[in-house]
Parts: sequence; C-alpha cells; structure tokens
Amino acid sequence: MLLPLLLALAQDPQGIVITQGDTKITLGAALRFRAETRDPSPAVEGADGETASLGRFRAHFDYSLNDQAQAFLQFQETVVPDGVPSSDTLHQAYGKLKKLADLADLQFGRFEMAYGGELLISRSDWSRTGSAFDGIRVSRQTASYVLDFFATQPVEGQAVPVGVDQSFMGFYGTLNREAMQVEGYFLARDDRNDPGGTGLDDMTVGGRFLWTTKTGPSFMAEAAIQTGEHGSADAAGVLLTGDASIRALTSMQFGLNVLYASGDGDPADGDDDAFIPLYNTAHKFVGASDLFIVTNVLDVQPYATYSAANGWRLTGAVHLLTLADEDGALPDLRGGLIKAPNESDLGMELELLAWKTIFQEIDLHLGVSQYLVGDAVANGDDQIWAFVQVQFFI
Repeated sequence: MLLPLLLALAQDPQGIVITQGDTKITLGAALRFRAETRDPSPAVEGADGETASLGRFRAHFDYSLNDQAQAFLQFQETVVPDGVPSSDTLHQAYGKLKKLADLADLQFGRFEMAYGGELLISRSDWSRTGSAFDGIRVSRQTASYVLDFFATQPVEGQAVPVGVDQSFMGFYGTLNREAMQVEGYFLARDDRNDPGGTGLDDMTVGGRFLWTTKTGPSFMAEAAIQTGEHGSADAAGVLLTGDASIRALTSMQFGLNVLYASGDGDPADGDDDAFIPLYNTAHKFVGASDLFIVTNVLDVQPYATYSAANGWRLTGAVHLLTLADEDGALPDLRGGLIKAPNESDLGMELELLAWKTIFQEIDLHLGVSQYLVGDAVANGDDQIWAFVQVQFFI
C-alpha cells in the first residue's frame, strides 16, 4: 500500500498531494511574516511611532474520498512581539458529506465562512488569527444558484474576542445568470452571556447585486438593515454600498466605491440607529491602515488597479471619510481618538498596495498609507503606515 501512495505523491501550490484510486490526501502548510510601522501610533498628537512584527504558521491535513466525503484539519500558531507568548489554536476541523440524497452537502465542525465581498462575513485573513465558526452548514449548489443554511457559534479568540459567547445562524443565497449575480441573506446574531439584556440580539437582512464584464463596465450594489435589539435599544442600523468600475485596455481598471454605515446620534431615544458590524475585517473597506470600523462612517473611495506584465498587481486608492451621523460616536478601531463637537470630517487616507506571487509558492504583499486627520478628531494627528508581508506555501 505505501509504495503506490509514494509513487502517486505530487507537489502543487496547495501542498503535497497523495492519490490512491478515489482517495486524495493533501498535506500543506503556510508560513506568514509581516512587519509594519506606524508613526504616530495611535494617530493622536504627541504619540510615538511603533514598529511591530507578526508571524503565523498553519498546517493542514485534507482527506477526500471521490465526491462523497471530506475531512479537513488545520492547526495554527500565531506569534506577536514584545515577549507575548505564542498562541496555538485549532483553526479548522470539519467533516463534509457531499451530495446527500443528491440534494445538498453537509458540513459540520469548525470551519471558515465567507460570503459576498466579505463585508458581513469574512475569513478575516489579514488578521492575526483569521475567523472560524463551530457548527453545521447545509449547502445546495447547482450551476445557476447556491443556497446555504448554517447554525454556528463564532470561535472565541478568532471570530469574536475571548469571553464573548455568541450564536450566529442564517441563510445566504446566490443566483447566477451569466454576467449578473443576485444575492440575498438573513443573518441572526445573539449574545448568550448578556445578563440584563446588555448584549446584541439582532438580525441583518439584505441583498447584493453584481454585473460583471471583462471588457466593459462593472457594477455592484448592496443594502442591509438591522432589526432586533442592541442592549436595551431597538436596532435600526442601515448599511449601503456601491461600486462602479471600467477597464482601460486589459491591465488597468478605474472605479469608485461608496460605503455608508449608519450611526446613532441620540442614544437616549430608545433606538440604536448605528449599524454594528458582524464578522468582517475593516481592512478591506474603510482604509487598509485599520484606523476605523464599518459603523457611523461614509467612505467615498476612487481607486485604480494595474496588472503588470511581470506579475505585479498594484492598487491605489483615496478614502474620503466622514461621519454618517455628526452626533454619533467615532468609528475608532484602535482607541484613543476624541471626537470634536459639531464636526463630521474624519479625514483622508491615501494608500498604495502591491502584490506578487513568486513560483506559485511565495506571496509578497506590501504597501504604504498616509492618513490626513480631519476636523472631527479633536486630538488627531496625521499618520503614515507601511508594511511588508511574505507568505510561504508548502
């Protein structure tokens, strides 16, 4: 048995593949290093600059039996600076039974989830740990549509902070028609350790429309509302986003993205009008330097992308940031910012990002960003942020 397995062993970008008849076993690993610097950190007057190094190692085992069953196991170790101990975690561990009764796939255990543009549910790969969920997912897939139903618990220390006990369940459907794609979703989140009703018990309902062409214009629009309860207040948040782009030749693309996440300017009226993010990463949406989160923010973002013949991919963007509600709280991700009264201008972020894949086994990612503080941040200061990230795949 061992000799045929070794003879069938192969190497591809996803790892070492061993095949034997209908059985496929993949052993793989990914090692990621990132160094970044911020000056000042946080973006407040008088703060010093800061340089940090982060590391993450993942190793996985993937067993597949034809198109009938799959077992996947992935371990993760993260390393942070300043003498903080490394953290060993089980990132994914799931089984999947495929085409049950020729109708649907059943996935159970711990797994990643990502839907749409990852604005609501994301793998959060940029983060130190990524996001994972414990539970079950039933998926029906055809050439024209995908229907997913899931009931999960976000993993503490990955999808939610340690000490947060939540349930997360819902439905996500996608309809594909050539250049057109239509998505709809119903997502329910509930804090289960909230004595006195101080936690989140809300529902997010929305949809997404895409029209994508390779040579002409492309469009995207998404809208969602939140209902239920945010603590003792009634949830009434709104999320709106749209994107329009057009290609120039085959290597250039120019576009405009607008994102609106509502804020709450009157906490005493019994309604929480702020949109509270689910399990996304703000890194992809309101500035790569991760200064703000997707709540009480309006981001108008003109951008351009370029794919060079030597394999480099470049993206340049300008984020024009304002408060969605002038009287609402700052969407401060890192803390330390103080809101100025009667002001709504959060500032501007200019960013340039670059990617290159080398030999299909090394990903190089680097970038620089300049944040110019707005009048809505009373104690703010301009910040420059730069990083280099290298990821090796085995």
